[in-house]
Amino acid sequence: HAPSIVRAGTAMAVWRGIVGFFTFFAAFALKQAAAPAWVFGAVIVASAVGNAAGTLVAPALRRRFREEWILSGALLVPALPLVFAARSYGRPALVLAAASVAAASACGRVAFDSLLQRDGAEAARGRAFARFETRFQLAWVAGGLVAVLFAGGGRSGIFAVALILLFAGLSYANATRVATGPAPPG
Repeated sequence: HAPSIVRAGTAMAVWRGIVGFFTFFAAFALKQAAAPAWVFGAVIVASAVGNAAGTLVAPALRRRFREEWILSGALLVPALPLVFAARSYGRPALVLAAASVAAASACGRVAFDSLLQRDGAEAARGRAFARFETRFQLAWVAGGLVAVLFAGGGRSGIFAVALILLFAGLSYANATRVATGPAPPG
């Protein structure tokens, strides 16, 4: 277990927990607001579009930045639109939040996979991918469980996601900076 992989795995577990939380949180928030079915569909489409965008953007970012810094950005960048979504909470804000969460999560996933291939021992990569994916699925379930137990409303849920991402992103960026030195000029 290379330290870079352990740090990145922890960051991705946070991401998967956030995605699990947001999936259930959005569904419960819309159901509680008695939103029409098309709003559920809009959130799902926004999430799919965000996922595709993150998957397409990540390889371009990899040409300019190390995987660790992409993963840091994937945690930090969506915090700002999520704060705005929490501030102006409503259906459009929830759609924006879904797109932001999905795009950044997909971008982080590509960065993590690349980092694992770069730093992982060749003979153990298959096992490492399986082990991490199992942990990520458990994090997703834990996030969904937190959403089921979450007593706050839509605004506070989105704001909580923004705060968690901000904390996780700053923690991961600092741990990476300490371990590898400052990022090279972009």
